[in-house]
Amino acid sequence: MSRRRQARPGRAERARGRAGAAPRKRERLPSARETVEALLREQLGFRGFGAALEAEATAAAGAAARESGSRRDLTALATFTVDP
Repeated sequence: MSRRRQARPGRAERARGRAGAAPRKRERLPSARETVEALLREQLGFRGFGAALEAEATAAAGAAARESGSRRDLTALATFTVDP
């Protein structure tokens, strides 16, 4: 019984063959960035945010800047974190 597996696209395979035979060319594996990009396009049909959401975020950022006053530099304060 043969245990040979067929090479599949997107899967790294080690070339096996006769001695001296040229290994077959491997397909280029997608990067994590390309994989996420493809999933977003497949599931959402687009990448990024819609125009309505962008407009709402811009309005919220403007309102926060008006209501909170000037920013203060807090880098000199001692801080600690509690990690779960």
